[in-house]
Amino acid sequence: MTANSLGVTASVVGASVVFTAGSTGTAGAFDVKMGGVAATTLVAGRDAEGTIDGITADSNGGLLTLNDASSGANGLTVDIGGISGADVAASGGDIGDVSYTPGLAQSLASLLDNVTDSRDGSLSRAQASRLSAVKDLQDSIESWDLRLEARRLTLTRQFTAMETAIAALKSQTSAISGLSTSSG
Repeated sequence: MTANSLGVTASVVGASVVFTAGSTGTAGAFDVKMGGVAATTLVAGRDAEGTIDGITADSNGGLLTLNDASSGANGLTVDIGGISGADVAASGGDIGDVSYTPGLAQSLASLLDNVTDSRDGSLSRAQASRLSAVKDLQDSIESWDLRLEARRLTLTRQFTAMETAIAALKSQTSAISGLSTSSG
């Protein structure tokens, strides 16, 4: 068996030379010509096929990737490059189940998403709550300003009325004093 930097191995099987791609999928496909003539039997490389979370996954060689935002497994990539055609045939096509449990990094990412989401995140809700409280306080201050202005106007009118009454009393006192001085 011989391998080169192209990722292809060659081996002799009986009277035939068998070339095998070193990677799975269509990316590992190659053509063989011997003496300018194409090889007699070619087996085209195939990308993996399968589903993740019941949804057909995108494939690239031996990788299956789920790109469906409606699934909780969106973005999950499974490497099935080590599974042979014989494994698939023996299992009837269903090669097994994968269980996924979020780790620390995924838990932190989810927490950060819950905190920083611009529409429903806890920071956005806290900010909206604080802005609402500030608006309520501003409304309360404006209401107090109106009441204080009304009270100031009332006190000013009462003070002016008192000043007028005092001036009238002084005038009457002067008139009464003038009468008692002229009679005596």
